[in-house]
Amino acid sequence: MNILRIKSFIINIFLPLFLVFFWFTASLLLNNKYSFTALIYPFSGSQLIQYPANKLLKGEKIKGEFKAKDNNLGMITVRFKDYVKHEYNEEDIINFRIKEKDSPDWYYIGDYRSGSIENQMRFPFGFPVIKDSKDKIYVFEITSLYGNENNAVELNISDPQLTAVHKFTKNSILFSSKSAFLFIVKKIIISFSSIDFLLSSTLYLIPLVIYVAIKGLYCRPSKITVHVPTVVLLFIAVDIVLIQDMYIGVVVILIIGWMVSIKQNYLDSKSSYLFAFILLTIWLPLMYFNTKYIQNKLNIWVYFFLFAGTIQAIIEEKYPKGKRTNIIDILNKILH
Repeated sequence: MNILRIKSFIINIFLPLFLVFFWFTASLLLNNKYSFTALIYPFSGSQLIQYPANKLLKGEKIKGEFKAKDNNLGMITVRFKDYVKHEYNEEDIINFRIKEKDSPDWYYIGDYRSGSIENQMRFPFGFPVIKDSKDKIYVFEITSLYGNENNAVELNISDPQLTAVHKFTKNSILFSSKSAFLFIVKKIIISFSSIDFLLSSTLYLIPLVIYVAIKGLYCRPSKITVHVPTVVLLFIAVDIVLIQDMYIGVVVILIIGWMVSIKQNYLDSKSSYLFAFILLTIWLPLMYFNTKYIQNKLNIWVYFFLFAGTIQAIIEEKYPKGKRTNIIDILNKILH
């Protein structure tokens, strides 16, 4: 009896708590784009006081200002739209400069090739660390030197358009137990209040999702499981339309959700093929619009639904007498 209780405790209490702890700690320690010792403060688009409506053409500028929330300011990132790299001699040159407001001289000036922005929606503009930056206002300018309609970059108006990165040294953090504690508290609050951080941390949430999925597969079907396919499809729609960046964790979790939906609701291959066809139909007209990130997401999900439908069709061919249902039947149950 004691062995059964211990086993039940490990499986039902200890393991899920451990997986939650793993998600929290792994996200905090590993989910850092720059360094664990960096604090990243996001700012809304209101910090940008001047920017072109479309592409950043020759002579045009992006101007902004922000109040530093901490010391050791060493980088800002600006959000651009997805950029296709051109031939090296055809790229634009982007001039970046930053200074403290009302200062007569620029603190840092640097040039960047537009090709370096490819695959980096949040482009980092780094400069020597400003140790006493807290509560000071800084202004910056980003100027195109050779931009034209073909090679120019374009600002993304989605928030956060601007982030400030404050770089701390290990010695400054570990100077005392108080400074280490305050840094950890700041790190936790700043990190887990960021939507981008939470979405990227879903990669470390996958073990917990797999655990829940396995537990769910051994449960008897209920009214809740009928709603799972609809919820998964809604989140896939959100991923396609609203989430511009690619988060592996989000994609994998939704794939797991659809697999659980197939198993629990006995969905047939026609259900997966149906959504592949719907998404492909949406993708075709988008070829004529500047919606590359949506098209990329549609490509991923079309491929997945086609793959899932093919695997289901193979299983149905091998086991023709198996129980089957259709997504339309599931939706009718929900509506009625």
